[in-house]
Amino acid sequence: MFVLNKYLKFKWIALILSTFCLLTFSSCKTEDVIIEDDKSLIYSKYKKEVNVFCCADDGNASPTCTMIASLLSNIPRDQRLTVHVVHFEDEAMSEENISKLSSLKNTIRDFNLAFIPFDRKKIENFKNEFWHKAILVKLFAADIFENLDEIIWIDDDVVVVGNVAEVYDFDMKDKYLAAVDLSYYYTNYSNEKCDYWLTAGFGFYNLKNMRRDGIKDVLLRSCEYYTKNSEEIKKERRIVGGIEEYALTDGIPREKVFLLPHEYSIMSFLGLKGTYFEDISENIKNGKIIHFAGLDKPWKNHKIKGIHPFFYSLWREYFKMTPYFDENKKFGS
Repeated sequence: MFVLNKYLKFKWIALILSTFCLLTFSSCKTEDVIIEDDKSLIYSKYKKEVNVFCCADDGNASPTCTMIASLLSNIPRDQRLTVHVVHFEDEAMSEENISKLSSLKNTIRDFNLAFIPFDRKKIENFKNEFWHKAILVKLFAADIFENLDEIIWIDDDVVVVGNVAEVYDFDMKDKYLAAVDLSYYYTNYSNEKCDYWLTAGFGFYNLKNMRRDGIKDVLLRSCEYYTKNSEEIKKERRIVGGIEEYALTDGIPREKVFLLPHEYSIMSFLGLKGTYFEDISENIKNGKIIHFAGLDKPWKNHKIKGIHPFFYSLWREYFKMTPYFDENKKFGS
């Protein structure tokens, strides 16, 4: 949970406060911006373990560590939690980076951290300019985690600002995936029309149902189709949000998708478009996920040209909690 106070009520005050926080980093405390003293972060109602997975190697160790720091900060302290880091067999994370991720156990809260190798040969048939390995790894989630019935996926360009364990409250029934459809917001705050866009930055997978119905094979066929017809699809602009995301979610029938509320995927790049930021103020108050989708990543562009200052300040506060912050002081300026 995080504090907005009058930030969301008065736009001009919000911009002043955001700019002030960015310029006076040393005096801007984490609890002032993000975390309230909430008893719900002490005791969890979920007795079973919460499992989260992501895809990471040395190339994205820093943003992955920031994502995990934000996750740990917003999961009740007594909640059993395991974070599974999937990587290619030949791209294992270095001992130094493993140590940095593991250090969060001592600085924030205890959790289980597992590293799982993945055979890249399984996805060699889908190599092209569109496919990112993290997207393709998701196709095999039901196989990778064969002993789990449910799991949460979180991208590295995400900060968690609420208790995402609450996703376990939703009754998935016969659904395969729980995700946010952002088509309404994209259509209303951008110049492009979109009737269906499931965001891929955060998702809740019902692995039991996926295994039962062989959904992996369905998704692989979907990816094969989009791989062969990518140029035509790109030209016709039949997709929004990246062809790889569309291929992944298009393989799942819409009736098999549980639609999460908007607070599970608040998009940073829309924050500067029109009145989006003001219009979703209630979503932000109850927010769970801030997704830094698009080209403007906070760890790559500390000038935050394409990111709303408030969203950037959230990311920066969690980045401060990681060992990588001291190596990148520019992100605190």
